[in-house]
Amino acid sequence: METMKVKPWSEDQGDYVVINKADFDQDIHEAFDEKAANAPAKTPAEVLAMATDTGVHFKTFQAEARKVLGENAPSTKDDIIAALTALQA
Repeated sequence: METMKVKPWSEDQGDYVVINKADFDQDIHEAFDEKAANAPAKTPAEVLAMATDTGVHFKTFQAEARKVLGENAPSTKDDIIAALTALQA
């Protein structure tokens, strides 16, 4: 059976989750983009812009924030925004 990588839906799942391609549901899953995951981290300002972009899924925003803030980054959107704003000060 063919498999694919999707973005994790909980923090304890690592960088991606492997699922059967037949089980992919675009309303639930977001495909994992290996090239994007290995791209250089964005600046705090770029990540903050993602917070208000309605086309950016929260998990994508959170993953980019972790690249900037480190593994101990806050878990809520408001706390992430505050931490990124503090970096710019």
